Amino acid sequence: MKEIKAIVYCSNTGFTEAYARMLSEELDLPVFSEKQAHLHLGSGDSVFFLGWVLGSSIKGLEKARKRYDVEGTASVGLVLTDQSVAEIRKRNKIADDAPFFALHGGLAIEKLHGFYKLVFKLGTKALERTSSAPADEKMETYKILTEGASFLDRKNLKPIVSWYSKHFPVKK
Repeated sequence: MKEIKAIVYCSNTGFTEAYARMLSEELDLPVFSEKQAHLHLGSGDSVFFLGWVLGSSIKGLEKARKRYDVEGTASVGLVLTDQSVAEIRKRNKIADDAPFFALHGGLAIEKLHGFYKLVFKLGTKALERTSSAPADEKMETYKILTEGASFLDRKNLKPIVSWYSKHFPVKK
């Protein structure tokens, strides 16, 4: 592994960006959005990449792989079951021994637009049709889809910080 030069992220509603900035503080590394990174990094530079998840796909990861040497990856999403994390790893062709971390993000309904807003509206309507009572286990999901939620927490970065400190000297 080469020394990581920066953290690069792709964010849709701000949760991935927030985690990237927190991680930047923890590791004392510069942080760039995928749109800004090319202005500061060269092709082949080593980076740690964070991307938001849509349908098990880590947004921005393929683009980052084409330009940089991605030494580690984190996905930021709403669902973090063992099955969903395994599917994210598989769908994004992340080897079992590669550094991969799944972070619990959130849903900021007010920041959604276009296609993504439509998808969540349709999901909410489907839950409304199938949920019969407030005690229904689907109601927590319904509440998240209608009101939004944030699961951002600096302590969620501990596994990444631990991995990084084992492989790279922390500059602090």
